[in-house]
Amino acid sequence: MPAIYVAGCNLRCLYCLNRDLVKEECPTLDAAAVALEIRNALEPWIMVSGAEALMNPKTPNLLCYLKDLGFRVALATNGSYFDTLKRIIEDKIVDHISMDVKAPLLLERYQEISPVGVTKRSMEQIVKSVEYVRDYPYPSVISHHFRTTVCGKYLDFDDIREIAEHLGPRSTYVLQYYTTHQTLDPQLANDEYVVSYETLVEWAGRLKTTVGNIYVSEV
Repeated sequence: MPAIYVAGCNLRCLYCLNRDLVKEECPTLDAAAVALEIRNALEPWIMVSGAEALMNPKTPNLLCYLKDLGFRVALATNGSYFDTLKRIIEDKIVDHISMDVKAPLLLERYQEISPVGVTKRSMEQIVKSVEYVRDYPYPSVISHHFRTTVCGKYLDFDDIREIAEHLGPRSTYVLQYYTTHQTLDPQLANDEYVVSYETLVEWAGRLKTTVGNIYVSEV
């Protein structure tokens, strides 16, 4: 799926691979020009992602613009801007939500991965977003999936099972294979923290009755 990336992120997860986007060091993107180029290629879907796209107050306008161009629009988010996310869903300017769940939904677990970005308030926002998206009446308006990047320094099978149980049988859950190039914290660019693809497939098999759908992604 083609994507437009919005710079800037409030969480700054240590294993993040989009470090230039997180630090807002990427060049300014002419989103309108990119969207028109993709539209001319007859692509039906477009993803608006980041870093954290909802950190930018102009993102809802971008989503509306893309819908007006005829795209089906997907939004990737970490869930920490609940009010904006709820409004976007209620206004029906997205067709799919892709939400990261970094760890079991506890402040101390999120702060292991994002020690400078996660506060008590942002954690409350994340929990509200996860549960709102989880419980929304799909597929009448939009679809969704949740995604966890499985970095072995922070997560094991019991953690993934806890997340899956929270998401429940109406959710689609993606286990994201951890890659180590260009991590925000260079010390995490370490193969020691990679959980093998085969292990993730085995974990997914053990949890297939816990969530509606579960699969492993390498990208």
